[in-house]
Amino acid sequence: MTPDERTAVPASDRWRSAAVYQVYVRSFADGDGDGTGDLAGVRARLPYLVDLGVDALCLTPAYASPFPDDDPAGPRTDELRTPDPRTVDPALGTLAEVEKLIVEARDAGLRTLVAGAPDPTALAFLSCPWEADRLRSAIDDALAAHAPIDAPATWVLATHEVTRTVTRYGRADTAFDPATETFGTPTDLSRGTRRARAAALLTLALPGSVHLYQGEELGLPEAEVPRDRIRDPAHLRSGGRAPGRDGCRVPLPWSAEPWRDPWLPQPAGWDRYAADRQALDPGSVLSLYREALRLRRASGAFGGGGAAWLPAPAGVLAFRRPDGLVCAVNLGWRPVPPPAHTRLLLSSGPLAGDGLLPQDTAVWLRT
Repeated sequence: MTPDERTAVPASDRWRSAAVYQVYVRSFADGDGDGTGDLAGVRARLPYLVDLGVDALCLTPAYASPFPDDDPAGPRTDELRTPDPRTVDPALGTLAEVEKLIVEARDAGLRTLVAGAPDPTALAFLSCPWEADRLRSAIDDALAAHAPIDAPATWVLATHEVTRTVTRYGRADTAFDPATETFGTPTDLSRGTRRARAAALLTLALPGSVHLYQGEELGLPEAEVPRDRIRDPAHLRSGGRAPGRDGCRVPLPWSAEPWRDPWLPQPAGWDRYAADRQALDPGSVLSLYREALRLRRASGAFGGGGAAWLPAPAGVLAFRRPDGLVCAVNLGWRPVPPPAHTRLLLSSGPLAGDGLLPQDTAVWLRT
């Protein structure tokens, strides 16, 4: 089946609602077994991205830089990292491998992008706390900013620069502010996982494109990297106060077998999040993402058109997309009745026995 046959969204609209997978090459997949992810590893895992259901992959800069990620003299994240983006970091591969990746991805139905400057409205959304009013304002602001130029909004929950969603949403302060990140912040990973699952359905239902950072589809938390193994210059420049960004850059767990001598250590118990294990579990975070992305591609509701807010109880976000699709998310503290519907398409977690929408749960409904 070709990519065109897998989707009900017209080709002219597909990229306005594309699901793009962000690859941090150094930690995605290790093709040569040296402990550092590389372009060969990305090429080998293209079938995984096809099965996931994304439309494109976006490479974080893989070109050679005079300021590598573990150089304490390196620039701030808003500074240019290299004078020549046509080069490739030798630790990650060669320009020829980039060309092979682009061709192989295209043959698999995937487009290849290179990360550029982030959309400011996307940054506002990904740093928003788990609060209905704040999220609704961020959504309204993003849609309003893009409307005059008829451009799709881009929704981002996480990147290789921010604390992972599961961890962030499991804290008392669910916003992201790098200036306040410290070691040892108490985190409820069960609550964070429930919220991250609900946030996935919220994000994937919004009008526009969505960027998914690697490992979010596995429900990975922020890893605790031993202080003597931290390589992020943000940590070094803070005098050791800030944990830096390495916790969201730990190599992905593909199976119970850990990476050999990884450039950042994988924590004990990382195998519980392994992709091969989750692929066999219909209740896993990976299975949720696969089903959501399948429905997103198969339904015309995610093509063009906007979203209309629906009346909802305090702490609940509910909106209607074209074709009668409704998304509802309960960010409040008590179960609530979901919007009127004829069919439940997908839920981020089980509904209450009386059909109520529990706290920290999202649903996709057909009306």
